[in-house]
Amino acid sequence: AAHRRRPAVFLARLDDLNLDDTVPEGVLPIEISIEKNNIIIYPGFQPNVVFTHNIALIKLKFDLRITNSVRPICLPTPDFKERSFTGETVYFTSWGQTDDDNERNPKRKRRFEPVLHEISGQVIDQEVCSINYRGYQTTDTPYIISEELICAAVTVNKSCQGDIGSPLMLKHDGNFFLLGIVATDYRCFDEYYPRLFTKLSLYMDWIVANLKF
Repeated sequence: AAHRRRPAVFLARLDDLNLDDTVPEGVLPIEISIEKNNIIIYPGFQPNVVFTHNIALIKLKFDLRITNSVRPICLPTPDFKERSFTGETVYFTSWGQTDDDNERNPKRKRRFEPVLHEISGQVIDQEVCSINYRGYQTTDTPYIISEELICAAVTVNKSCQGDIGSPLMLKHDGNFFLLGIVATDYRCFDEYYPRLFTKLSLYMDWIVANLKF
């Protein structure tokens, strides 16, 4: 997610399901340091406009070794641009917290769950989603439920704060495709507000233009 560009160096961990290093998983996690100048922010991203264009790419300094547990996911095909996916079952994985204690106690530091978990949901109609979000409006951060977003209704208390940037996946023709990424964790414990995801298919031209083989 684009708005996560804060420290000078990020640390990414691959092949890791449990953030507790004392729990044996059978493999050693792969740690990758990512410098700020190796993060490509989508040029249309505006930090003061919520939800939209919240996407970024990371350039790695070396090739990743493909294993049974570290594999690429399919990117959207051109026909995904025109599809709404309304009613489709989707999945996303996250370490985001699974209770609303932070929302009840805003001064408490945000935390993550130690174990990666999978959440399923259904894509909902864009107009219905926009109606639900009309109550979210401030002078500085106008609500925009645009075509660049996918809305999905998911079970609350399954994942929330801390899951921005997590992948939204769709099983299509026997393969999993990266349909989107979590764009915001706003009111994520409130069933009234669907979760919002950046629709990846609309950014494929930009993604391909930044690929280097």
